[in-house]
Amino acid sequence: MIQETLKITGQFILLIVLQVLIFSNINFLGYINPYPYLLFVVLYRLDSSQTVLLFLGFFLGLFLDLMLQTAGAHTIATLTVCFLRPAISNFSFGVNAENSHALEYGTKRSSRMIFLALLVFTHHLIYFSITIFNWNAISYILSNTLYSSLFTLSILWLTLSLFNVRR
Repeated sequence: MIQETLKITGQFILLIVLQVLIFSNINFLGYINPYPYLLFVVLYRLDSSQTVLLFLGFFLGLFLDLMLQTAGAHTIATLTVCFLRPAISNFSFGVNAENSHALEYGTKRSSRMIFLALLVFTHHLIYFSITIFNWNAISYILSNTLYSSLFTLSILWLTLSLFNVRR
């Protein structure tokens, strides 16, 4: 229990620091930014408490909003993704959604990719909708969402593949 708490705390702090110091300064092609702090939401155990995930997601977004001065956009997007995560995992993994390690092993690669893609795309759509908040810029919101989602998804997939333990 203590080891799991230390692991979650370490991931939380590391991802905030990496996002603030490194990834928020990347502007690929001028406007595409990766948001790999979503890895925290992805790696949180599927069988753990949803309430704890909502609190952690709130504080993750809050700390990022305070450090990046984004006026609550990260908090709203992260909280929404944390809230929708059980539905997305049920859709992606089906009967294997109850498996606490469904993202690591025991499921098809396509199910894991659908899970990641839905989480990332939902987060980015909400985030860019809030930051831009203009109906006249809907094409800009959708293009930012698509390209940043693809960039973030590739970073998350590579990170998960790098640290995946074969069993």
